[in-house]
Amino acid sequence: MTNDKYKKMQVAFDNHGFEFNNPKEMQDRLSFVASDEEKFIGCSSGLAQKSSNSYGRYFFLSDLLVEKK
Repeated sequence: MTNDKYKKMQVAFDNHGFEFNNPKEMQDRLSFVASDEEKFIGCSSGLAQKSSNSYGRYFFLSDLLVEKK
């Protein structure tokens, strides 16, 4: 991904958060990796609404990758 595309993606994520009345600083990007012992199966990433020390109403899944095998 180029720097320009990354910046556009960040703006899109920020705008999506604002639609749900979540300011930029109130979101965390979380990523997860799935594995079976040492074998990589896939991964995901997205934005979670954060309020104080807990997470809120939604998780916006932005990326999902699963191995073809």
